[in-house]
Amino acid sequence: MSNGLKGLPGGGWKLTTRRLLGFLLFAAGCPGNSPSPGTTPAPGPNATARACPPVPATIPADGRPGIRFTNVALTCGGAGGMLLSISTASGGAQHFTATLMDGSVFDAVAIPVDGFGNDVVPTTGIHITFGLQYEGDQGEEANAAKSPCITQSKVTYTSFNPGNPLVGAFEGTIKNNIHQKLDDSVIMTLFNLTPSRCVRWRQMP
Repeated sequence: MSNGLKGLPGGGWKLTTRRLLGFLLFAAGCPGNSPSPGTTPAPGPNATARACPPVPATIPADGRPGIRFTNVALTCGGAGGMLLSISTASGGAQHFTATLMDGSVFDAVAIPVDGFGNDVVPTTGIHITFGLQYEGDQGEEANAAKSPCITQSKVTYTSFNPGNPLVGAFEGTIKNNIHQKLDDSVIMTLFNLTPSRCVRWRQMP
């Protein structure tokens, strides 16, 4: 008997693919929590233009089955950069507000991955337009260097237009990655350090 994907009898890979795509379509059809298109809020006080946050060209799947991304690109809306404001939070910590204007774009190729870690077809090109505002507080890591790091942060989307209905299946992965890259970008921009999140990092309420 011929074999398909690692250890699956011939035809088994087709069943695996159908099940995976069925899961993705089911997840895409579930109601999401994406806000309707709106107007990007005003940047924080004394905001300055910074470079658009860099993203990795490849994002690995965060589970099996799952989705991995290649050819990833992030383009900031407006003038093409991030607007960063620095103020003081309650308790004296530095508070950061970063704004990506409506019309920002996340492009990638989404590749389904089966339970064995193999790529399956079809791949899906995605083109998401969005706007957001990020908030984060800076603290110090509990190490000898007392490295600056983000203790808590959050992202609020003012618009999120996926374009492709399948994006609903992996919207959370995309948003989590953008959030992480905003934490990274703030700390790298101001302190030229990595990693960005404190060990005690939490989602800001």
